[in-house]
Amino acid sequence: MSKFVSAFREIATYKELLRSQVEHVLIDRLTEFLSVDLQAVKESRYRFDKADSAYDQAREKFASLKKSTHADVVTGLEEDLHNSKSAFERSRFNLEFRQMLS
Repeated sequence: MSKFVSAFREIATYKELLRSQVEHVLIDRLTEFLSVDLQAVKESRYRFDKADSAYDQAREKFASLKKSTHADVVTGLEEDLHNSKSAFERSRFNLEFRQMLS
């Protein structure tokens, strides 16, 4: 009978060790998520909001052009619009990708 009692005590010790190791791994992963992954999503969101604002401003400038505007001004604003749209799309993709990873 004492063999069974000592075996059960040993099993209980291993069970407690396994539980503490699993808990440690889960807490480490959660801490990493909160400190690294979530921060990366926040930064991506900030860059997205900034690019969205710049894209909106470029669209408004381009849309407010008059027919009599010089071609070089139109070309410059069109290029700004294209660049801001590209930056917006990149930041949107990065934000979606970061959110998907989290």
